[in-house]
Amino acid sequence: MDEPYHFLRNPPDLTTAEARLKLRPRVGPYWNYLIPGVSLGYSRGVRASLWILRRREKQSVGRAKNRFKSFAFADDYDPPDGDEILSYDQARARAMELYVRARTNGPGKRDVGKIYRMFDDLPPETPYTFAHAMRDYLRFRMASDYYVLGDFYNSRTYILPTLGSVPIEEVTRPMVWECVTGIVESTVRVQTGFGGRHRAMGKPRTADELRRRQIIANRVLSTIGRALDYAYTTGKLKSDFGWRFIPKFRGASIPRDRHLSQAEITALLLCCGPELKLLVQAALFTGCRFKELQHLKVRDLEPRTGHIRIKETKKRVPRVVVLTPRARKFFSLVCAGKNSDDVLLSRNGSDMWSFSVAFTRLTNAAKRGNLKLPVNWNVMRHTYASQAVMAGIPLNVVAKQLGHANTRTLERHYAHLTDDYVGEVVRDRMPDLT
Repeated sequence: MDEPYHFLRNPPDLTTAEARLKLRPRVGPYWNYLIPGVSLGYSRGVRASLWILRRREKQSVGRAKNRFKSFAFADDYDPPDGDEILSYDQARARAMELYVRARTNGPGKRDVGKIYRMFDDLPPETPYTFAHAMRDYLRFRMASDYYVLGDFYNSRTYILPTLGSVPIEEVTRPMVWECVTGIVESTVRVQTGFGGRHRAMGKPRTADELRRRQIIANRVLSTIGRALDYAYTTGKLKSDFGWRFIPKFRGASIPRDRHLSQAEITALLLCCGPELKLLVQAALFTGCRFKELQHLKVRDLEPRTGHIRIKETKKRVPRVVVLTPRARKFFSLVCAGKNSDDVLLSRNGSDMWSFSVAFTRLTNAAKRGNLKLPVNWNVMRHTYASQAVMAGIPLNVVAKQLGHANTRTLERHYAHLTDDYVGEVVRDRMPDLT
């Protein structure tokens, strides 16, 4: 075994700060085995040393992968406080706690330890404060298998410092509006780097910066409203007057108007590799999201009826995508020689595509084809929708193909295409009445 890896045979003494100070890692962290599939790592950095959790996860397709998560600072420079700076024994206990919570809360629940620990110091629910309401709301979202990290970071950064200690019955519209407008004026926070403190930016300098802050403020307002609405639904709040009908900033969110023309599609396919080309064609033929294409199996294709069953959807409601004759022929060729349980669009023959690899390869292919960026999987979905709208397909049919509950999103993003189609039809088919 090479000399840089001798620590794997003889683990160093990590029980004291003096022993860790003498370490000068040459090849990444030093790992300490905890239980099968779980290890605790120590990594010494320039400004701080970290405790890292390594988790071995078995994938449904392909080899198992390691998941890494740095969760606290080591006690090299400061004494342990039990929260952000941990000793060796505290780090072992915290690592096992994170592992157990991740296992009990199901797959995909990343950073649940942060969400639980943020509310550990809450006083008893007398009175029931906004922090209690946010805690119950986030736990409800996690139990319902929703993505909660966005709400968690918004509440920790912008909401709880202002409204956390306020009893929920005393939350008023001026309080909520002051919390939201403060984001636009001066309290947007940026991080100065790993280990650095957050700092607040000053007043917005340009109109585009003001619009971006208004988008953040609208998201924070939505998080506040959902938390209070959950408290009102569960009977913790008697009246909804304190947050109903608070207006959002208008004109902050601009619809994306980026879709590929036929010439751009041809140039992109010429610059893609064989496997990426199949993935891009599947996205253009179906209008599915990347995650939906990522989890497609061969058994999800129905060649006789000409449709694909999409099980892994954003709203967790399966849907059916109808294929055109050319798309049916394409997917039949892709499925040739594969078993029913195989991944339909695989990488390296059997591995499932990861988002980072697919995104990087697609961006590089777009650059080689001299296409205007961005070119991503959302643009593929927009291309499918825009071509369907310009072909005269009714909006309710397009919305059903894309998995939308109604046509509101299509009308917002593709109204100009619909107007052009209506104008063309009227000019061509409307008879002269005089």
